[in-house]
Amino acid sequence: MQLKILGAIAASSRRHPITHEELAESIGCCAKTVDRAIARLRNAGLVEVRNTRRADGGRDANAYVLSSARAAKPGRAR
Repeated sequence: MQLKILGAIAASSRRHPITHEELAESIGCCAKTVDRAIARLRNAGLVEVRNTRRADGGRDANAYVLSSARAAKPGRAR
């Protein structure tokens, strides 16, 4: 499941950061599964969370992107 989520994040990163709800819907799983996978991917340094804001300044959904630090060091394994 983590690989599916990582793949969905990678595919969407080219267009826009993907939200938690979009991830669950795109791979057909529940929100709790996404929560657990995102936690593992963040701990591994593969995914970053971007806090987004609405036009009125209010907080919107978190969005997920591939880690820029990980992309800068492709040979580094964990």
